[in-house]
Amino acid sequence: MAIKKGSSKKTTPKDNKNPAAKTEGQEGGAFRKILFTLVILLAIVFCSLVVWLVCMIPGQLMYENPRFKLRRIEVKSSGYWHGKGDKLLSRLAPEVVLDTNIFRLNAGEIRKKLLAVPSIEEAEVQFVLPDMVVFNIRERIPRAEVGGGAVIDESGKIFKRSESSAANRTLPRLIISNPDKNLQKEAIQLITTATRECKHIVIESVKIESAFCLEVQLITLLHGNQRWKVLFPVGTESYSTLFDKLQSAILHTYLKRDNPVGFDLRFKTYAAPLYQ
Repeated sequence: MAIKKGSSKKTTPKDNKNPAAKTEGQEGGAFRKILFTLVILLAIVFCSLVVWLVCMIPGQLMYENPRFKLRRIEVKSSGYWHGKGDKLLSRLAPEVVLDTNIFRLNAGEIRKKLLAVPSIEEAEVQFVLPDMVVFNIRERIPRAEVGGGAVIDESGKIFKRSESSAANRTLPRLIISNPDKNLQKEAIQLITTATRECKHIVIESVKIESAFCLEVQLITLLHGNQRWKVLFPVGTESYSTLFDKLQSAILHTYLKRDNPVGFDLRFKTYAAPLYQ
């Protein structure tokens, strides 16, 4: 009779996990959850603090801070407005008023107000903390007087003579009988050309005679400071060329010992003398 040998293998339980390791894993998971919760709470507190600072800093430190109230205005210019901050301030209300918080001022709106002043051609606005605004201004250059205490610049802008230090010198008179702005600009261009290029010619007055003619009273400093009446065409030739033609015609009259009272430059090929 055969006898079966007993097996040396022992049956291994299906669940072979260590109870102690299982307890440690559960404790580790709980710790991670607590740590994550703390991180979230800290993040919420930090964000709330940032939001509070963002809301409070502009209000308490900027917009409500008395240190930033406007107290000084400085005007930088090479002309009349230099140093006249108080006088210019009256033109800028209500955009600019003393004791206004400097952070509530709008540089773009202030610049528009400055450019609305007729004698100001260009302007720049700078804020200097804690309490000053600086205006850098370029003023218009008057080219002629138009009567009534007013002057006109190269672009045709009319402004008060009293608000331009450059208007203290003697200026040609522009007699405006025609309201056409283009004709006025033509007249100013003629005056500007004479001032820049013709050192021996002084323009006394320019009258807009018609849409095609400018009547000019001028003095030639050579040959005894003689006065002449000259008729210039409008928009047909450069005024530099016309003044060259005029000076040649004046010289020609002296050589011929002729005695006209002026010249008509509306002809293309020559300057016609004018007689009384």
